[in-house]
Amino acid sequence: IGFDMDYTLAIYDQEQMDRLTIEAALPKLIARGYPESLRTLDYELTFPVRGLMVDAKLGNVLKMDRYKYVKRAYHGMRELSYDERRELYHSMRIRAKGSTRFYFIDTLYALSEVTLFAAGVSHMEALGMTVDYHEWFYAIRDAVDRSHQDDSIVSAIVADPGRFLVRDPQLPRALHTLRSAGKKLFLITNFSWNLCCFVFH
Repeated sequence: IGFDMDYTLAIYDQEQMDRLTIEAALPKLIARGYPESLRTLDYELTFPVRGLMVDAKLGNVLKMDRYKYVKRAYHGMRELSYDERRELYHSMRIRAKGSTRFYFIDTLYALSEVTLFAAGVSHMEALGMTVDYHEWFYAIRDAVDRSHQDDSIVSAIVADPGRFLVRDPQLPRALHTLRSAGKKLFLITNFSWNLCCFVFH
């Protein structure tokens, strides 16, 4: 029986992980040429949920119905009016597959990216900047990826595991029960072996 680590065996405090990810990504975005004022960016961690779509062409975050028509839309953190939404997306069925414009938010890890995207659009436009939304979105994705790779996120988790990890007291018993029943267990993850040992210590 194989287990993923993240959000399966290792349960994270979502709000703390999103804040950590944003704080790790912001210096990389500023180093890339985005405004220094992003260090004090006002963002709302409860803004995104899984199932949203980012329109990287227009700087919008979209909520679709079951038929993939847009039911709610935000430009940055501002909700678009019915008329604005209708003008942009009235007869459009949104599909992310194969698209470089639309990005489907289907993982918990991507929530911090949407938070940063929307808040950053509002922040930079309030400064009077013209924002290349596509470049901003993919700059965020790159900064978040590099933050996972360069140890800035992992080292924070290791330094203060109680802040980021939610311990499940039933997990050891569940794994022991499976092993006692003769099952072979294995872990699937792209985290380093050292971190895995630390998390399950």
